[in-house]
Amino acid sequence: MRAMLFLILGFTFGCSSAANVNVTQSQLDQVKNGMSETEVLELLGEDFTVIMELDLGKNPSRTLQWSNSDESVAVVGFVNGKVENKSSSMLPK
Repeated sequence: MRAMLFLILGFTFGCSSAANVNVTQSQLDQVKNGMSETEVLELLGEDFTVIMELDLGKNPSRTLQWSNSDESVAVVGFVNGKVENKSSSMLPK
């Protein structure tokens, strides 16, 4: 499952998003594995794009992306509603 999420996360950096937010690397650094989706939304805001959802009845997963106007992005992957991984591309500090 982790390999699948990282594969999807790597692919998404080439995708564009309708969201236009201002997320920084400093904010993303505050996101820790095991945090709830609600806690992450409090840090990064609710202007995100759902780029993947998978619910086969066991270990549902969801990946959210925050895209800044300068094309930098933050991506957070959740499994069972908790942070499993995160990544970024070119976020401002």
